Amino acid sequence: MSEEFSMYRKVILLTVGLVCVTAIPITYAANADSRWADYKNWTKLNAKPITGDHTGVLGKLHRGSDGVRFVYVNDIGAAASQAW
Repeated sequence: MSEEFSMYRKVILLTVGLVCVTAIPITYAANADSRWADYKNWTKLNAKPITGDHTGVLGKLHRGSDGVRFVYVNDIGAAASQAW
């Protein structure tokens, strides 16, 4: 009986652990930061998309060297980019 209980306990702990691990990204994605909600209304810095990972900084983020990116900046970023 003790061995069956131990196995049952392991299965329950594993199930709870998997639920917790998979629920964290879902919770994070569901609570997107509202500051970025209207980013497409911001100033677009590049007319053509930026492709690749020329600096090697992205790694696997944002699809890395396969990614295609447009850069949008808010009013503060637009002012800073014009100051250059």
